[in-house]
Amino acid sequence: MESITVIQRGNIYEVVFSYDPVFIDKLKTVPGRRWVPEKKRWTIPADKLGFLITATRDTKYDGKLSIYSEEAPFGRMPKDAG
Repeated sequence: MESITVIQRGNIYEVVFSYDPVFIDKLKTVPGRRWVPEKKRWTIPADKLGFLITATRDTKYDGKLSIYSEEAPFGRMPKDAG
């Protein structure tokens, strides 16, 4: 499994990852999550990021989240994040 990229876009985070049904099950535990078929990405409300982090804790996804924010970037945005 590759890393999971979480990108803040205003009041939502886009969650970018290679298809993984196990991770999708974890993502579906986040309140307000939504599949965006046009972008082929999941989104979560910005105020629910903690739910995603908690859902991945103590799993093979723990530590695999790369989080970027337009407000205060933690690092350079990945080229394929647009």
